[in-house]
Amino acid sequence: MTDTQRKSEWDNSEFREYCAEGETRAFELGNRGPIRFTPEGHLDPDILDAYERCGFYVFENVIGEGELQECRSEVDELLERAPWPHRESEVDRNGRLALG
Repeated sequence: MTDTQRKSEWDNSEFREYCAEGETRAFELGNRGPIRFTPEGHLDPDILDAYERCGFYVFENVIGEGELQECRSEVDELLERAPWPHRESEVDRNGRLALG
C-alpha cells in the first residue's frame, strides 16, 4: 500500500464519519476531565467512580501545549528511527543506526 493509498483511506468520508461517531460516544462516557482532589488531598470520588465504571479515566489539560509538542516530536523521532524493513533490522529506512 502506498502512502497516497493510505492517505486516501484516512480521508475517506465513511472513515471520518466512523471516527466522529466514536469520538461522540467517547465523550458521552463521562470519564474525562481535569484532575480534582478532595480537601484531604485524595483523588475526587467522582473520578474514582468513573474509573471503576469504565476501566480508565482521561485526565484533561494535565500537560501544557509546549510539553505536548515536545512529546510528539520525540515520538516522531523514534518512529523515524525505527528498524526497517523488519523489527530485527539494525538500521532505519534511511540507513542510520535504528533506535529500539
